[in-house]
Amino acid sequence: MPTTLISQVSELAPYLDRWRQWAPSPMQSPEWLLNWWQVYQTSASRLAVLLVHNSGGTLQGIAPFYFRDSWLQGRSVRFLGSGRVCSDFQSLLAAPGQHCLVAETVAQWLGSVTGEQRWDFVELQGIAADDEAISQLSVGFKQRGCWLQTSELAHTWRLDLSGGWEGYLQSLSRTQRRQTRNIVNRFDKNEALTVSHARSGQAAQTALDHCMELHQRRWNASGEIGCFFDGRFRKFVQQACLALADRGQLDVILLADQGKPIAG
Repeated sequence: MPTTLISQVSELAPYLDRWRQWAPSPMQSPEWLLNWWQVYQTSASRLAVLLVHNSGGTLQGIAPFYFRDSWLQGRSVRFLGSGRVCSDFQSLLAAPGQHCLVAETVAQWLGSVTGEQRWDFVELQGIAADDEAISQLSVGFKQRGCWLQTSELAHTWRLDLSGGWEGYLQSLSRTQRRQTRNIVNRFDKNEALTVSHARSGQAAQTALDHCMELHQRRWNASGEIGCFFDGRFRKFVQQACLALADRGQLDVILLADQGKPIAG
């Protein structure tokens, strides 16, 4: 399938709606990944988003890559959002049922490029162990004698609530269920504790600032600098979250004690 390399953010405008449609979560969205690029790009990096079309010219897939040059290691191909930002579940984005075909096409394109687009190795971070598209991409690279290095996600802090709250409680041990119910009951009876939601505008910005401050305070108390000590990281999170807020995809939740934020 025809493949196009995009090296300027402005050239992606016609494809952003499809990108959003195929992104399974906010961390794969253009709001997250392109804001990361805006903040973290350097003179040694180059945007390299691949667009895969079918023979009729219809977009079938997007590979949100960039090139990074190193005098020691050469040129690597990486996902946008890589590094300490820890963007979870990065993958190739594709129309339903087209992930494997898109992965094979991307492997074929990367395995055949020369000149200014030539690269030395592919390093993909933050992928899921069962990602079918990445597995197919790996097969395609091996068939062409290319070097692909992947790093899977560590444990992620999320709960399976597909069965509702009671369903989640039933998945816990008897002791954990009792402890969890006691915590919830104590919260419900404490009138000094309040929960607020901030989803847009200045309210979202203020809530984000509180979350960053709480994070820094916690890590500083342990003798660590905390990730928001890095001005670039703070700027990226603010920009990406507010861009997601504009699309109704942000909800900053704060827990306050007598009006003072204590968790978020």
